[in-house]
Amino acid sequence: MRIAGFFLMLSGWIIAVSALILLQPGPAQVAFACCSVAIQAAGFASVVRSHVVTRGRAS
Repeated sequence: MRIAGFFLMLSGWIIAVSALILLQPGPAQVAFACCSVAIQAAGFASVVRSHVVTRGRAS
């Protein structure tokens, strides 16, 4: 899941930059920017979750 999370963060960044370059200022640009932030957040959560050390039961 680490690699998938990094790819999600990268794709969210690419979507944000392409939306700023290709779209006219307005609701469509804002919508794409919000979606890219959500994609980056999902990627970041995936990376953080894959790095968390799980602790087993203490026997």
